[in-house]
Amino acid sequence: MSLILHMRTRGETEFDVRDGLVVCFDPMFAFAATDVEPFLQIPTNVPFFDNFGGDGSFNVYRSPECVVIDTAPRQFRAKTRPEFEKLDGRVGVDSGTIAFANASDVPALPDGLSVSFHLAPGTYRAWSEHNENSFADRRTILAVGPTVQLFLAGADATNINEIETQVAKAIRMKGEQRIKLVSELQQRIVDLHMQGCRDQRLKMLADAVKLTLPRRPRTKSK
Repeated sequence: MSLILHMRTRGETEFDVRDGLVVCFDPMFAFAATDVEPFLQIPTNVPFFDNFGGDGSFNVYRSPECVVIDTAPRQFRAKTRPEFEKLDGRVGVDSGTIAFANASDVPALPDGLSVSFHLAPGTYRAWSEHNENSFADRRTILAVGPTVQLFLAGADATNINEIETQVAKAIRMKGEQRIKLVSELQQRIVDLHMQGCRDQRLKMLADAVKLTLPRRPRTKSK
């Protein structure tokens, strides 16, 4: 089984929300400097990202499913997403890095440079989403939620990302477990294909699990 794919998500990290309040901030304002990359003493339980395009001041939006740090406004286009509301404040970044943490784990931050939001205690994912089809300088957004969701690559992108992750997992498996998982993935790929998905990544995933996509039924023109 071969797999030549370019992941749309990067740096997926799991972290626990303990007290219900999460803060998004530049870790330079909270943690001491060090001479070892990432050059800040960021605790291991604090997810951080430094590949989203550099410094700036960024809005934060929330939907019922997740929170998005809009580090690429021309990609996310928040005004076209009525399910998202803008949170108060902006995240000010001077080190090219953004982190998420339980508010109780972070010392006092400078006024106006961080955004806090409530999440029910539990385990969450933090990730960056990269628009591989754009040549803009800023084409990556950051997000936090119970499961990974994609917003920059079409309606089927989240499903395809999940399948892609499972295909990578299947490659590392052996025996009956691998056979069972591959069969399940083949069916999911066929279902998306027959529903009309035209994302070019679906064909790549089909090739990775040695699947020939069936022909879609032709629709009769009126």
